Amino acid sequence: MAPPVCEIRVPMIFMKERFLWYSSAEGCKNKCRQSLLARQRSKVQHQVHSSLGMFPLVVEKFAHVYRDAVGYLVSPHPNSDLLMCVDRFL
Repeated sequence: MAPPVCEIRVPMIFMKERFLWYSSAEGCKNKCRQSLLARQRSKVQHQVHSSLGMFPLVVEKFAHVYRDAVGYLVSPHPNSDLLMCVDRFL
């Protein structure tokens, strides 16, 4: 998908070639932005009903906890150590 600036620029050029009125550049830009927002809103789809799934319960949670003390961190704050804990379970 092209960035919004590109999506506004091309229709704006076509409108400027065909129509001319007072402050047409600003009017074209506003009109193209409104149509861009309307197109983007129409792409959004809402899922109101989701299927229920069965997920197995994890019995051995925290069976493997990896701990790592990260040494001195260069920081102007008084807390300069970091303790990192990672829980890995399947």
